[in-house]
Amino acid sequence: VWPGETVFPDFTSQNCIDWWVDEYERLYQEIKHDALWIDMNEVANFKQGSNKGCVDNKLNYPPYTP
Repeated sequence: VWPGETVFPDFTSQNCIDWWVDEYERLYQEIKHDALWIDMNEVANFKQGSNKGCVDNKLNYPPYTP
């Protein structure tokens, strides 16, 4: 689905939360709606490790395919 490297917002950051709230409120002003479904919003990664490297443990590399 993604053509290259993909990054994900830090939804625990207040700056990120504020940005999404602003985006949502502006969308609602243009298009009235009852709900919003953001598809493909799950954290997923198809690359082993990361640019900074991942610790080799059972949390980062479980003994099963998630």
